[in-house]
Amino acid sequence: MASSFLRSAITCSVILLATTLFGTAARAEPALEDPAASVTQIPVGFGVFAERFTPGPDGGLWFTLPPTDIARLDTETLRLERFPAGGLLPGTTGITTGPDGAIWFSTLVGGYLGRIDPATREITRYQLPHPLAGGHELVVGSDGALWYPEFVTNRVGRFDPATGASSEFELPYTFPSANPIMAAGPDGELWVTVPAPPSRIVKITTQGRVTEMNVPVQSVPFGLADGPDGNMWATLGAGQYGRGQLIAIEPETMRVVKRFEVDLAAGPSGLTTGPDCALWFPQIVSGTVGRLDPETGDFTQYPMNALGGALPITFGSFPAYINTGPDGNIWVTSHLFGWIARITPPGGAVPGRTCR
Repeated sequence: MASSFLRSAITCSVILLATTLFGTAARAEPALEDPAASVTQIPVGFGVFAERFTPGPDGGLWFTLPPTDIARLDTETLRLERFPAGGLLPGTTGITTGPDGAIWFSTLVGGYLGRIDPATREITRYQLPHPLAGGHELVVGSDGALWYPEFVTNRVGRFDPATGASSEFELPYTFPSANPIMAAGPDGELWVTVPAPPSRIVKITTQGRVTEMNVPVQSVPFGLADGPDGNMWATLGAGQYGRGQLIAIEPETMRVVKRFEVDLAAGPSGLTTGPDCALWFPQIVSGTVGRLDPETGDFTQYPMNALGGALPITFGSFPAYINTGPDGNIWVTSHLFGWIARITPPGGAVPGRTCR
């Protein structure tokens, strides 16, 4: 982590160049409200890395707890059920609800996908083409298949849960990309971040055709989300976690059409479109969660206190991943120090409410 901050300091000198490449950014304006009362933090154990999660068909939130476990949180009682996913060190990472109503998860090592029956908790494993075909993310595509960016092979994988057939597609770079993130786009294609320099954002059709775009020099893309306006949105940091930016990408041309600067060295990471049609994103360095209205530029920061809410400071809480829960609230997980947070969006949580 120390090296990340050093890289951020070094790369501040390239912010001017990045601005030249992308044009002038709008500055997100803080909204006048006290958001702290909207936040509930739930400790899940010191040293537990609650990471990616998905709303389950049973009304619970299902989490990966690297390196070996899966967990389910009851959003009403806040009871956490934790159970092993099996294997020596499978490195549970991506997770999603599949088209078959089951919970699916990917692993960094072991070369398999796991399927969990949400009623019985029974786990079935499906072998992938080779042991290094570990999925860092797991997304349902418009074709009903499960898609994942492989962590060390420069490929994107596709798995058909109906037939068990798998295939792989090469990406246009020649060395592994750290922490590739994938999301389904508004155009029915799969979008992938390439944080390893030179940083890019790639999209791949369900037939395997790949196109890509560059991002500004030393900017690192992390979060991706189908936005409320028909664009694909991404979070960017200058250096590793430098000047925080959100950009809107027009899907057909892959051209940046909107850009907001949200904070200097806030470290925007994950990204999701909330049911309130706002963009929500953890800020891993400042220890807050941002909410941006892409139409007005109103920007609110929600504090995530360190050690699961035990300390009245946000630095060191490391919020990293975000999604909307089945209860209509925004949920966040910590990259470190074992906590999960619930944020009630403005106007209240309305289960089943969607933006589009």
